[in-house]
Amino acid sequence: AASQLRDKLGESLVSIQKFDTPLEETTTSSLDALKAYSLGTKTRREKGDSAAIPFFQRAIQLDPNFAMAYRTLSGAYSGLGESEQALQSAQRAYDLREHVTERERLNIESNYYLIATGDLVKAAEVYELYVQTYLRDARARSNLGYTDWSLGRYDKALQAFRAAQKLAPRSSLPRAHAGEALLFLGKHAEALKELKAAQTVDPEGDGAKLAQALIEAKDAGAFDSTLRRK
Repeated sequence: AASQLRDKLGESLVSIQKFDTPLEETTTSSLDALKAYSLGTKTRREKGDSAAIPFFQRAIQLDPNFAMAYRTLSGAYSGLGESEQALQSAQRAYDLREHVTERERLNIESNYYLIATGDLVKAAEVYELYVQTYLRDARARSNLGYTDWSLGRYDKALQAFRAAQKLAPRSSLPRAHAGEALLFLGKHAEALKELKAAQTVDPEGDGAKLAQALIEAKDAGAFDSTLRRK
């Protein structure tokens, strides 16, 4: 309705599309910070971590106590391999966790153990509580799968990625990660089917890129019968 009204008032379609971004549900005292954060999450989905970082940094400038902006910035830095910045942001989010909702707290704490301390077992415990409390959170299930995969629990990881798929059927990443888990389980035919599906669901997404890399690794013999990657 707001977009239609803006159009009637003469705003250009390009402008409407640029700023027609749903606000995320997260704790902050600044509406401008929330807008910057929402644009960041949208940009991250569409263009990746590097393009989204300036939006999260802007959100933090506008609200230095914006815990979820620090947490999401941590994830973006981690995705780019910037481990020191990821750790610092995860720590800052953790320090601010007393002033957020329960859902945000679980998100922040699980990310803290995963990135800042490297305690995968503790991270998995928090993610388990997270997914049991918020049954329809696809990202939490996907992150649980990644943590279990890092611990070598490939069967459990596959279950988590399958659950994330059902909750986010148009996302390519859960399918690609499920295919990866299947490769480690030695189920190559099933893995290939899943990886191809990831490329079909979102050809331009990060999951499609990961799927292609895994297919090439498989074809090069990078996965052997001992369930370990060479």
